[in-house]
Amino acid sequence: MWQRPSRLTRSRPVRCASPAEDGLRLRYELDSREVEIDDDDGRTGVLSGYLTEEVAPEGHTRPTRACILLPDAAGWRDPPVRRLADRIAVFCACLVLVPDLLRTSAPWPAELLSNAGRPMLGDDAYASWLAGQPPQRVASDVRTSLIYLRADHRVGPVGLFGAGLGGGQVLASLSTPSIAAAAVLCPTSYDTAHLRGLDAPLLCVFGLDERGDEQA
Repeated sequence: MWQRPSRLTRSRPVRCASPAEDGLRLRYELDSREVEIDDDDGRTGVLSGYLTEEVAPEGHTRPTRACILLPDAAGWRDPPVRRLADRIAVFCACLVLVPDLLRTSAPWPAELLSNAGRPMLGDDAYASWLAGQPPQRVASDVRTSLIYLRADHRVGPVGLFGAGLGGGQVLASLSTPSIAAAAVLCPTSYDTAHLRGLDAPLLCVFGLDERGDEQA
């Protein structure tokens, strides 16, 4: 079904932010930029995102598949998140979009996250912060990201990937139509009910401290 292209209001190049990122860019030519995407109905406003891809060699076409990377609680501008997006773009030969699911609100401090993406403080402080990220809005932003990639970049298969909080949000977004596959790493803040009745292939990698209850 044809979908009206989203209105891309701004696109700006992104400079390298760390020696590790520079190292990847010495070996591969990347086209990375921040974009702003209008939603179709105007209710949720502009969605910002980090878009990255390897520049196709002369005589080759752009990637025809894409990945939506849902960041952990440190947010879409966290340097490790962007480095991960760049590596997925290079080694999976796809276009990668990291949407700002926090909608400009402050991310949870990266120094207060464990290596598995779990908060290191008490549940109360984190739960209060998490309440500002309603699942309905996150699901809407995932749909907007999917429509943008399909309509503006004419990609085919689109997959979802997330770690930590982003992993939990991937599990909650599996009912989004037209998702080809999904993968999550150490997901947090999810309901196991989201794992029932899956239509797309799913890879889950859990940490040793994962609990077996209904609400992780």
